[in-house]
Amino acid sequence: MSFGTSMADVVFELKRDIQADFASVRSLMIFNNELKQLYFCKCVIKPKFSWIDGSMFSILSAILRQRIEKNGLRIVFDFSESKPAIKELFLRNGFFEESEIVDKNNTLVPVKAFDRTQIESFIQYVVENFDNNKFPFPRTFALSTIVCLAEIFSNCEIHSQTRRVFTAGQFFPNKSDRGEFAFCLTDLGIGIVTLVKKEVNNHFSSEDAIRWAFTKSNTTRSDRPGGLGLNTLRENIARHGGHLLVVSNDIVYDALEDKCDKLPFAFDGTSVILKLVC
Repeated sequence: MSFGTSMADVVFELKRDIQADFASVRSLMIFNNELKQLYFCKCVIKPKFSWIDGSMFSILSAILRQRIEKNGLRIVFDFSESKPAIKELFLRNGFFEESEIVDKNNTLVPVKAFDRTQIESFIQYVVENFDNNKFPFPRTFALSTIVCLAEIFSNCEIHSQTRRVFTAGQFFPNKSDRGEFAFCLTDLGIGIVTLVKKEVNNHFSSEDAIRWAFTKSNTTRSDRPGGLGLNTLRENIARHGGHLLVVSNDIVYDALEDKCDKLPFAFDGTSVILKLVC
């Protein structure tokens, strides 16, 4: 792959803090759309925010990888004007492939990019990071959550036509009495909304499609019963405490509030963002 040399470097200053919420997803989708307009050039990213949730490295990694592969972009990070702690966050989370992960506080689930066929490796990764010796989850809740995430990952392999699945997470020990855990799984496939419209009803709105996907026993799979992953995950979080957002194509769905927000630009994929109260 060759990169153009006649175009000056394109500089992006990321100033908004990136958290696991709609406002941050919206800003990342705007950033992604700006990258989509560029081809075969060097993009210099200057993180000028004060904070990024570890879980959101999943979405950031996914969109940058997609733009590298589809648009031939060369992505370079410039931390010269960043707060010192920001570069450390990127390094501690394993955002850069060459960086050594040193998590002294034992609160991070490092960024990982799984091939869509690596479900066994994914399950091992989730099991290791949902170990109640590391994060204080009730055992039954942890096991049920692992099963739900495994089904969601499996659907990425079968339906989404993605090549990779990007994951990341973080534990916040000072939130709530026992802490709060955030985790994000992102694929770059066709998206739940597009898939449901294609396989079930092309006249569905985006809101209809995402709600259909969350209905128990609804599945686009013909080989076996399905539809349990998202629905069971929502039920578990509702009982235990937390939040569940799903980014798919042109919407962000708050599953516990049953509320949809439109994105200014469509996302080529699906991202499942969960916050769990430990």
